[in-house]
Amino acid sequence: MDFFEHQEDARKRTRKLVVYYVMAVLAIVAALYLVLALGLTLIDQAEADGMAEPARPGASTSEARDRRQAAAEPLRLWHPELLLWTALGVGGVIGLGTAYKVSSLSAGGKAVAEMMNGRLISAGTTDPEERRLLNIVEEMAIASGVPVPPVYIMEEAGINAFAAGFKPADAVIGVTRGCLKTLNRDELQGVVAHEFSHILNGDMRLNIRLIGVLFGILLLTVIGRMIFHIAAYSGGGRSRSSRSGKGGGGVLAALALGIALMIIGGIGVLFARLIKSAVSRQREFLADASAVQFTRNPDGIAGALKKIGGFSSRLESLHAEEASHMFFANAMRSSLGGLLATHPPLAERIRRIDLSFKAEPAAGGSGRTAPAGQPRQAGVSGFAGGAPTTRPTDRIGTLDQQGLAQAATLMHQIPETLRSSLRTPQTARAAVYCLLLSREPGAFERQKDLLEKHLPQADRESVRQLAAAIVKLPQETRMPLVDLALNPLRQQSADEYRRFKETVQALIAADRKVSVFEFALGRSLLRNLEPVFGRRERTAVAYHSLKPLLPHCLPLLAILARYGNEQDAAQAAADFAAGVEILGGEPTATTMPETAADPVRVFEQALDILQKAADPLKKQILDACAAAVLGNQKVTVAEAELLRAVADSLDCPLPPLQVEID
Repeated sequence: MDFFEHQEDARKRTRKLVVYYVMAVLAIVAALYLVLALGLTLIDQAEADGMAEPARPGASTSEARDRRQAAAEPLRLWHPELLLWTALGVGGVIGLGTAYKVSSLSAGGKAVAEMMNGRLISAGTTDPEERRLLNIVEEMAIASGVPVPPVYIMEEAGINAFAAGFKPADAVIGVTRGCLKTLNRDELQGVVAHEFSHILNGDMRLNIRLIGVLFGILLLTVIGRMIFHIAAYSGGGRSRSSRSGKGGGGVLAALALGIALMIIGGIGVLFARLIKSAVSRQREFLADASAVQFTRNPDGIAGALKKIGGFSSRLESLHAEEASHMFFANAMRSSLGGLLATHPPLAERIRRIDLSFKAEPAAGGSGRTAPAGQPRQAGVSGFAGGAPTTRPTDRIGTLDQQGLAQAATLMHQIPETLRSSLRTPQTARAAVYCLLLSREPGAFERQKDLLEKHLPQADRESVRQLAAAIVKLPQETRMPLVDLALNPLRQQSADEYRRFKETVQALIAADRKVSVFEFALGRSLLRNLEPVFGRRERTAVAYHSLKPLLPHCLPLLAILARYGNEQDAAQAAADFAAGVEILGGEPTATTMPETAADPVRVFEQALDILQKAADPLKKQILDACAAAVLGNQKVTVAEAELLRAVADSLDCPLPPLQVEID
């Protein structure tokens, strides 16, 4: 499956999750109703037994008749009003619990990481283990075309990790301390590649929704425990005689209700684990295979899984149960022989990667899987290389060796001293300012005056220190440098961000024109930082047909086609026609729009509309844009930046392209 098919598959699984959720709620309603109905029946039975006793001496004939009728009346479990109130009560509790949890996780991956007691790793960390992890994550992010995600460390001894977020722009990576201390670089890279697969395959959004859904289902158990403990505490101070009196009946009823809710909540726990198992287990096999394809090193992820067998992946966090389906390996002890485990058996995961693997008991007779000593035979590694792709859009949402090699080359072109300096918000801001400095004397002087008037002394000093090194950078490293600056920029204060945003906009406007790079940089910063400091906007799908989008696609294609063919109108027209054909139009009957007076503004307006298209349409639009760029069989740095801006606006991570250096 490609990126777009993975997204559609994730949506299908979301719909399946809704069905499971409804089934779980109905089962809980039915179980609680049966308990309550049985309780009423027993009460009726007790009353009937009392009525069946011989009438007291002197009782009237009518009273005796009522007692005989009550005794003869059959017991019944059908109470429509009780069923209605049970459904409303249970549905309300579960629905409100789900809504509360979903709302609390609306911040995306950051909320999940903080729920798991994760600590954000500072971009300026001097811890060698944390630095190694950040380097791996940065390299993979640049290779796959996603924004560099924040990385959190969980102080847990178990070997585990997770990826969380609603989309790549707000994704985070979480890793346990046990991962850093136990795994070597290749094994850690395999684990991180596995988590990037979840980011790229659309699994994260479903996993966050699953936390919210399951919290509502598990809430009855929590309420039952609270009622039981309150009743037990309140009844503990009473004497035996007082408990057996008037107040004792209420305490016993509360204890019974608490126990019933805990038992019925157990049904919710069972359903929760069944849902997690149904939703997540097969995705783990896919993520393992993807990690091998990404790194072309099956020994990396296989070694990590073997070490988990020899050590442990269990977590001590109180929220481990809620988020267990999100982790690299089982975070909880398996039950019912692994039937309800959120992950496939460890040995099976290893064998799919290493066909020669044989599980052996770990030292000490723990029964866990330990590394076997025989040579490895390739499992999924047999197809790790894959055939080279021919279109840029074929690589959207992928992480492969080509991208990793290109990312390593780009990183190598950025001096280590410059990379290491981009570890504080102050130096990251300064790097962005330096990238925007114009080479035209008049514009440069206006920008210089602007920086002198509006920046604090410390920021101005950082600009002076970085300017010389950044001016010398190759053009193709500019956007990767922006990617590296994103994490430190996320760590600035709201006031610092407001001033930074205003300064960037002023620097872009200083030369009274917007270059392609300035457009791509500005759009990338806004899309990745605005949700952190401003309002998080959710883009709903509004278009399922290309027809209403064509008026916005055609100007976009015209701009892309002309951009690489300023001196060749015939080639520009041919490239435009190639894009139109992919959109299903008739090239000969479609007139190429005239050059816009403000092409950047037209470009931006078109992208704002096109991002509301359904995923299959986005693929078609990106294919058309790629055809308009690649028609002349070359890609310049500026064209690559434009195409990346298109893909980023459509939430489609595009790995770096091979560019032609002028």
